[in-house]
Amino acid sequence: MGNTEKMVCIILVNYNGYKDTLECVQSILKSSYTNYKIIIVDNASNDVQLLKDDAYLNSYCEIVYSPANDGFSEGNNIGIKAAEKYDPKYVLLLNNDTVVLPDFLSELVSAAESEENVAITTSFINYFYDKEKSWYCGGNYKRALGYTTMLSSEHVDNKPFPVSFSTGCLMLISYNFIKKYGYLSNEYFLYSEDTEYCMRAIVEGGYKMLCVPKVLIYHKVNASTGTGSKMQQYYLVRNYLIVAKKYGTFFPLAYLFRWALSLYEVIRYHYDFSVICRAFRDYKNGVTGKVDYFE
Repeated sequence: MGNTEKMVCIILVNYNGYKDTLECVQSILKSSYTNYKIIIVDNASNDVQLLKDDAYLNSYCEIVYSPANDGFSEGNNIGIKAAEKYDPKYVLLLNNDTVVLPDFLSELVSAAESEENVAITTSFINYFYDKEKSWYCGGNYKRALGYTTMLSSEHVDNKPFPVSFSTGCLMLISYNFIKKYGYLSNEYFLYSEDTEYCMRAIVEGGYKMLCVPKVLIYHKVNASTGTGSKMQQYYLVRNYLIVAKKYGTFFPLAYLFRWALSLYEVIRYHYDFSVICRAFRDYKNGVTGKVDYFE
């Protein structure tokens, strides 16, 4: 594509994931797309010295060090601000615990350029440790329930198709959209910031979002937070309510649905009932951002 390639700034937020970040960067560097800059934001990792001492990463990436772990959103926002000097056409939010294939960026950009008014493109994502198993292949946010439904790869062809939810694991975002509608919200700390950003694009901006089935990446799911951890439970429930209140079409129904679903999770998956109650209580009390219960 040569000089016709649009500048893309790729942002990786690292928190105690040095080995994952290194593997992710190694896969990006095999990309057939060449006009990009990798920006790593370290969220005050315990092993931050590994990044500082890695000549390989420092030669291929710009590394920014946050003085504190203020969450996924703020980590990405720091990266977006660092990207401004490159005047990118697109910013790519990419989880550091992913591995990508060589054509991933060219296909994402091509889809973004194929239609007018596209704010975000995303792709199919499979589990890294079970590469034939789908983790994300498109999703839609149901505003009446505040609930996200995931699509099945069996129901789509090979063309980009519209979605209303993109996981923050992989989001190619128009930089013009960012300039107009702002950074990711810091209300959430962890989880649901991607849902809110999608709704901001679609509901407030009237933009389109596309999922690109030609692109497949692999994700080491929950590498930094742990599946079913108390921290995960808390932020999933509390932040669900915050987004549903902001963008839902009938919040009382969404509230009751989240309560019923939470009780089901307690019974079926042995989630901690006290954590769920705290999440609902904190939502009612207007608690947002990071809490210190799970330090």
